[in-house]
Amino acid sequence: MNRLTSRAGVITIALMSTVTASTAIVVIADSGGGPAVASSSSDNKTISVSGEGTVQGVPDTLVANIAVHSHQSSVQAALDDVATNMNKVKATLLSKGEKKSDLQTTDLELNPSYDNHGNITGYDASESLSVRIPLKNAGALLPAVAGSAGNSVTFDGLSLDISDDSTLVNQARAKAFAQAKAAAEQDASLAGEHLGDVVSIKESQEMATSPQPFYANDFAAASKASVPISAGKQPVSVTLDVVWALS
Repeated sequence: MNRLTSRAGVITIALMSTVTASTAIVVIADSGGGPAVASSSSDNKTISVSGEGTVQGVPDTLVANIAVHSHQSSVQAALDDVATNMNKVKATLLSKGEKKSDLQTTDLELNPSYDNHGNITGYDASESLSVRIPLKNAGALLPAVAGSAGNSVTFDGLSLDISDDSTLVNQARAKAFAQAKAAAEQDASLAGEHLGDVVSIKESQEMATSPQPFYANDFAAASKASVPISAGKQPVSVTLDVVWALS
């Protein structure tokens, strides 16, 4: 057995011969695109490399989780109050140009409340609504929503999104493939092999979000004020696991 190891050079090549004269090649390399592993029998040799491509996009949509809460002496009163306040929130959103298709109920809760002796003192109800808002409208819309149903409204979370990221995904995918191919070509060359056809590709995508907790009192109940919201940039990443044949 012959063995060449380079701990600092991050490349390990092991050549093993059997009595049948078939040769197996194992290459492990850190090429910046993820691990590469080439394995073979005498007839079927492949190399697998991961590549990652990331591009930056500017968010154009705010996703808000809006909730209304109520504490009442009976179950029905609590549910009725929540329904009334949520209808006010929805009416405000629709009056400001939001579409019904962009409103989605995400949660409804009803729980008894107790005193220190375990006696029921009333009932707490809440309902949550997720809404997608064009970022250009969000600064004026959020204070209006906060003032639509008094102190029962909370903003449990805000996140930024890119409504159409298909172009960014394509750019990130191209970067990921180029990175993976460059690493595979280098690894194959180091092993004395040639890169052949692609055998398989596995893809995963990721787009970071920016969740932030806000509450109605953060807007100081000033429904005419505009809340400054900065879009910043948001990374869109694609990872490709590509397997090539070796020749």
